[in-house]
Amino acid sequence: MTVAENIETRRELPKGWRWVKLGEIAEVVSGSTPSSSFSDYWDGNIIWITPTDLGKLKSKEIWDSERHITQAGYKNSRTELVPPGTVVMSSRDPIGHLGLAKVALCTNQLTVRGFTQVV
Repeated sequence: MTVAENIETRRELPKGWRWVKLGEIAEVVSGSTPSSSFSDYWDGNIIWITPTDLGKLKSKEIWDSERHITQAGYKNSRTELVPPGTVVMSSRDPIGHLGLAKVALCTNQLTVRGFTQVV
C-alpha cells in the first residue's frame, strides 16, 4: 500500500471533495541554487526564496527574502522567475509551508510552485 493509499483509507473527506495528486492541480516544478562559488551571483535585486524563508513568514504573503541573487546568478542557474500570484510551497524541511508571491521571485530547488487551480 502506498502512502497516498494509506492516507485515503484513514481520512474521510467532506461531501463533494475527492483525493487528487498534487500534479493534478498544480504544475510541480523546482527551482535552483546559483553557485555560491561565484560572489557575483549573490546580493543582487532578485528575491530568492528557500523553505526557511517560507517557515519564517509572518503572513502568507511573500514580499522579500533573506537572500537575493543577481541577474548573472539567475542566468547561470536553472531557477525560473515566478510571477506574482503564484502559490509557493516548501517540499523539504520545513515541509508544507505555503506562501503567495506578491512580487516576482525565484526559488531554490527545495520549493514547489505553480499551482494552476485550487478548488
